[in-house]
Amino acid sequence: MRAQVTEKHGKLLSVRMVRQEACGNCHACFAGRQKEEMTLEAEDRCGAQVGDWVELTLAEHAFFSAVVLVYLIPLVAFMAGLFLGYTAAPLVGLPRDITALAAAVVAMAVTYFYLKKTSNAEQENKYRPIAVKIVPDGICEHQQK
Repeated sequence: MRAQVTEKHGKLLSVRMVRQEACGNCHACFAGRQKEEMTLEAEDRCGAQVGDWVELTLAEHAFFSAVVLVYLIPLVAFMAGLFLGYTAAPLVGLPRDITALAAAVVAMAVTYFYLKKTSNAEQENKYRPIAVKIVPDGICEHQQK
């Protein structure tokens, strides 16, 4: 990914990035509110200055742990809620399908709120993009090939 540095604050950069075709309509960044450009914070590891174009990367382990936190853990909670709701419905005298769905949604919501509440700034920093090198005129190596 490439981005242009708009501000510099010590080791942090504010960068303006043009959304790529690969982004599609996933809306993962900024909930899809920005159509073509987005501004985000990146760690400066290449000595960039305002106006420079930089190549951004995200640590591979950070990407996979983010996927687990955002998708896998809530999915497991949803499935557990389905099972518990389906199993407990006869005990409370409610229809199984409605009880199972309600329990699944509640379990997933509680999991999201718990993950958000327990996340701290240090954890969130590990998901921050890293400016690894300055590139001429905004062209990254993979675009030149």
